[in-house]
Amino acid sequence: MKSKKYLPKILFSFIIILSFILGGCGQSTSGDKGNDSKGQKVSIALDSGVFSIPFRVAGDQGFFEKHGVNAEFSTYSFGIDTLNTVISKQADIGIAMDYAALTRLGKGDLKIISRFSLPNPSRSQFIVKDRINKPEDLKGKRLGVQNGTANEYIWARYLEKFNLKKSDVTFLPLTSTAEMYAAFERGEIDGAWFEGSFLARAKEVEDTKVLNDLNDIDFAMRGYVVASEDFAQNKVAVKNILKALNEANPYIKEHPDHAADLAFKELKLPADKVQEELKKDWVFDIAFTQDDINHLQDILEWTQKNALIKEKFDIEDKTAIDPLKEEYPDKTKQLEK
Repeated sequence: MKSKKYLPKILFSFIIILSFILGGCGQSTSGDKGNDSKGQKVSIALDSGVFSIPFRVAGDQGFFEKHGVNAEFSTYSFGIDTLNTVISKQADIGIAMDYAALTRLGKGDLKIISRFSLPNPSRSQFIVKDRINKPEDLKGKRLGVQNGTANEYIWARYLEKFNLKKSDVTFLPLTSTAEMYAAFERGEIDGAWFEGSFLARAKEVEDTKVLNDLNDIDFAMRGYVVASEDFAQNKVAVKNILKALNEANPYIKEHPDHAADLAFKELKLPADKVQEELKKDWVFDIAFTQDDINHLQDILEWTQKNALIKEKFDIEDKTAIDPLKEEYPDKTKQLEK
């Protein structure tokens, strides 16, 4: 009778001890030991182009998981859409080219945590109908524009470079590159900027030619990783994301075929075109230096002067580079005083 009386207590104690044992085993078998953000869920908003490949490779190859990040992706048309998602607190991290990032840095609590891509200026080309032979011939023509993206900034720089007024042309706002291509193919616009697989397709449209690329307006885009201010304060999580990207970048260089297959699988981009593009048009490497600050400051000053961006803010106040500097000091060495 006495043993039956104490049996429930003994069983309960056994269950408690077993739970501690199993819990301890679970903690010792995952990711980075001693990592405070082990298995932390991070919502990452990505664009639908090659620009997003480092993140997708980091997920596909287990680099995020290796560094204790449970990455969840959502896909949008453009980089600016990803930042809007971060501003609305639907994602922790987004990606955007310089101008698009600047249009949102002054509107929300956002921080740049790293640069991660340097696309070749020649990969963005201005394709026009064959009857257009020089920039002056654009007067009275219909042109496609993606407002709020780097494309808007490129157009503004282009018009200034070739002494054209905005009133000289008619801009047709379009919401995606696919829509831009369709409008160009149907003859609804006379010209537009294209890149990647859509550039190859636009060149195949009858009676068209390449008029310019970004080299002609002395501009080279840069891509940045942008986080919410709250998330940027989590140094451990930010470092782990940077570690994953730092493994993904050399993997892409060594295995462009695998990265291209992933682009087809997740984005339906033609693998052969993506592989070619990865080899010649993209440099993926996390870094942030004084040169990046100068680059962003130059764009900001120009866009404020030309009323594209009205908000006033300091570039350095909109960066959170300490995690990058602490983890990879060589990638920020130009920032050292």
